Amino acid sequence: MLKDGRFREDLYYRLKVVNIKIPPLRERGKDVLLLSGIFIKEFNREFRKNIKFSPDSEGLLLLHQWKGNVRELRNVIERTVLLSDKDTIMAEDLPQEISGDGDKNHPLLNIEKIVPLEKLDEMYIKIVLDRTKGNRSEAARLLGITRQRLSRKIKEYRPKLTLLPS
Repeated sequence: MLKDGRFREDLYYRLKVVNIKIPPLRERGKDVLLLSGIFIKEFNREFRKNIKFSPDSEGLLLLHQWKGNVRELRNVIERTVLLSDKDTIMAEDLPQEISGDGDKNHPLLNIEKIVPLEKLDEMYIKIVLDRTKGNRSEAARLLGITRQRLSRKIKEYRPKLTLLPS
């Protein structure tokens, strides 16, 4: 735009003091869940609802590529909350471009070819524990398992994972 004369040169150099590189949302997995939580609170308040995500719907949100970055994520959350008549958003409640209904090439349907299921289990437990700041009771509730089962899984995976809390 500067070369075409459509942007003021003096303003360009005033703004070019600090360059900030922000990676795309698809490279910031933790941010997807963090932003989703912020957006769902916002839209719950706006639409006077009390909706939350199921672990499988969160998994789909993590797998999506988010080519539209934060705007796409925000729009998906808003649309889902607005149209939902349930208290918990399940994977099938997400828009088709996220849930991949009928798409045999959707990553969730072929993920075991890329990552062994045991590794997915470890990764998901890490994500949920991180999201709950290590609160095992809350993590177990989100995972839909007992606290004792979660503790056994952590003990089983701990030699392989350094990020799991004690």
